[in-house]
Amino acid sequence: MMMLKTHGVAALRSGRVLIEGDYRPGSGGPGLLLLRLQDQETHESVEGLIRLDPWIGDEYSLIEFRTGNCFLICGAQAVVAVDASNLALLSSLGLEYQEGETIDSPWHTEIEGIRLLILATERRVWCVDERGAIRWVWGCLTSEQDRWVSGEPAIRDDCVRVPLRSAKGDLFVDLQVKDGLPAPAWSSRSGE
Repeated sequence: MMMLKTHGVAALRSGRVLIEGDYRPGSGGPGLLLLRLQDQETHESVEGLIRLDPWIGDEYSLIEFRTGNCFLICGAQAVVAVDASNLALLSSLGLEYQEGETIDSPWHTEIEGIRLLILATERRVWCVDERGAIRWVWGCLTSEQDRWVSGEPAIRDDCVRVPLRSAKGDLFVDLQVKDGLPAPAWSSRSGE
């Protein structure tokens, strides 16, 4: 994970590609982020425009999907998947009110063998495939009496283990990688 300043440059693909951001605030709505992608080997460049305010302050969280054909930009209103070659918008997951405000960036882990990216906020976990499409979304209730995601999900065999916290203590849920549905049972022991 890296940060892209509203008027800054970041490197992707091990420095082979530079992405430049130029943000303009909106009038009564989200601002516009002009993106410029330049291949450092071929010197080809493309531009794209996304309506998205910064994640925090003057920065966007940028998540590179190394085995996929996209990267993700995390903004105040949404997390969007963008094509790494032409900057086309591939998918977008709108954030709920105050979602993501207690974390620096969405947690994420890549499953290289099957080319999936698992992302999480304190409220939801979702899976993005190599094309940038959202495969599934799982959410949990987040009031004082319910549970919330408390850390980065871990991959265990064919499951995504999601650490949860509630007023009663720590627990976890195992979600099946293929469809995001809970695996057989909940556990209240966090060390298993």
